[in-house]
Amino acid sequence: MVEAPVEAVLIKIAGIGLVPNHLGKSLGEMEPILNNLNSKYGAHVCGEGGEYETYTLDCPLFHSRISLEETAPTHHHESSSIAPVAYLRLQSAKLCPKPISVPNLDTVTVPPLFDPESIEAMGKAGLCQVQAHIVPTTPDQSLHNTPSRQSSVSAHDDWVIIASIFGSSSSMPSDEIEQTLEIEVEKVFDRLEVILAESSLTFMDIAHINLHLSSMAYFSEVNRVYTMKFGTSPPTRACVANTLTANSRVMLDAIVRRPSNDHNHQDRVALHVQSRSYWAPANIGPYSQAVKVGSKIFVSGQIGLIPATLTFPMPSSFLEEAVLSLQHARRILATFPSPQWIESIVCYMTDMSYLDQARKVWEHTQSYDKDIPLLFLEVLELPKGALVEWQFIAGTNQNSGDRDDNESNSGPRYICGRQPAFYGCHSQPSKALTVTGTVTNDPIISIKLPPHHPTYIQGFYSSQITADEAERRIKASFNLKEENEVDCAMSLVRVSSIGLNTGPADLDIGFHMMGLLL
Repeated sequence: MVEAPVEAVLIKIAGIGLVPNHLGKSLGEMEPILNNLNSKYGAHVCGEGGEYETYTLDCPLFHSRISLEETAPTHHHESSSIAPVAYLRLQSAKLCPKPISVPNLDTVTVPPLFDPESIEAMGKAGLCQVQAHIVPTTPDQSLHNTPSRQSSVSAHDDWVIIASIFGSSSSMPSDEIEQTLEIEVEKVFDRLEVILAESSLTFMDIAHINLHLSSMAYFSEVNRVYTMKFGTSPPTRACVANTLTANSRVMLDAIVRRPSNDHNHQDRVALHVQSRSYWAPANIGPYSQAVKVGSKIFVSGQIGLIPATLTFPMPSSFLEEAVLSLQHARRILATFPSPQWIESIVCYMTDMSYLDQARKVWEHTQSYDKDIPLLFLEVLELPKGALVEWQFIAGTNQNSGDRDDNESNSGPRYICGRQPAFYGCHSQPSKALTVTGTVTNDPIISIKLPPHHPTYIQGFYSSQITADEAERRIKASFNLKEENEVDCAMSLVRVSSIGLNTGPADLDIGFHMMGLLL
């Protein structure tokens, strides 16, 4: 504020080291004093702990400056001598017009769009040749006669997963199929609300939502209904367009965390930035950029918008969008305390021809381990016409009651296998397990993982197979059968192409699994 320049004066004090004589002083005058109090007592220099409040007299946006003509300090009779509470009563003020001038915009410092890490990644990935990707010409397993899946619910420890909530199905009477999109979205949320209530939960407890639309043409209308369901701390969200089953236009999965009973510990922390900056883009819908619950950090799907303008780089460039959207995700995660690590990434693309380029962008990003589970999916459309979207799930041991002073036990362990191909991440003490991979045609082969409860599986399959075949093979690989008592929420979505950290993008099945270690 001082450098902006914003002229603001203290009108309230309520922190250690602040005295009534400080009332009326500007932030410029108080800056060295506040820095000294921060060094001595840990007082927040910006007053975020309620140490002080200010009143703005002038800033570059004001046409006139506020001049305080008459003020009177007022002491709170119950305040302590260590941290007295006092106010500056503004009794009289007037506006003083400022000279009309046109600011020299050339003096405004605009930071580079890409940071050094992104520039290096873009330079190295730019050397990668784009390979033509041809989707296998196998008979299309039509979805029109495939009924919508029944919603499924998984509840383990403090986590509740709700998957496959549709707003319509092929079993509907014909006169209801042409219902408005608004009614369909309302039905999705009505069903979600009922399921949440059965577990004594509300919309406020949702950490993350995976939202699938049959067309991005519905994006704005869905957002209008969606906005009414959440307050100032909405869940994170990933939104893509795919071919959905039956007559559905909307399908939703929700990851929910039960609130902590410890009232002294804030279990949920949301980053919900709605203003424009040069840092990372404001949200383009009713979602938070990131939500931390327990030992997990969910990051909304990031697309390559230029933060200050909310437009894409021109001319259109997959490489620039991939690097920029990945930079957004890095910067969002950097706002949360360390230590933290990436548990999994899903990279949505509208053209799998750029797979090698996307892999190179990730490979040359310095911040993270390169063995992180990564799933590449080619979908029909992304929000705003984006070419690529990165969705992160991170882990942290910054969880009250879960802290482990033994550093070797607190971080992640990355695992991988080849028959079938998978990449996994598990960590203690959070008991989290996340896996991405594919499955084979052989139902005898199962994925060898540490003992765990699978809680949520997002299944993705190509047009080469049916949804029933995909479900059968995924369940067989995780030893999930109808008679099993272990509940696991599961959704299935058809995509155009599927790829992993390495290998071709011609897989017929891919999955993203979340679970809890036993």
